[in-house]
Amino acid sequence: MRVGDKPRWLIVVQRQNVDLYQHLDRRFRDIGFVRVIVDRRTGDRRRLALRVERDRRHADRRRPPTGQERDHWRLFGYRLVYGGEAVSPLVPSLEAR
Repeated sequence: MRVGDKPRWLIVVQRQNVDLYQHLDRRFRDIGFVRVIVDRRTGDRRRLALRVERDRRHADRRRPPTGQERDHWRLFGYRLVYGGEAVSPLVPSLEAR
């Protein structure tokens, strides 16, 4: 993938699942439209106690996961994101033909 290119598929792996991350990273390393990353979130970073005159954030960019997405995250340890939106775990295979 060239610098500045945005991947079409993002595979987010749970931080404690290092073996899965390494496997997926090796598998998709040479596919330019896929990027494998480790989930770095630890919670919402916004501080509720601070009051600001004008909040520049328009809205939370994260869409709450559906029940199926939460189950997939817990069972398989990763989440697929396509173009900024999470997709069902029942996506077509990305294997080379």
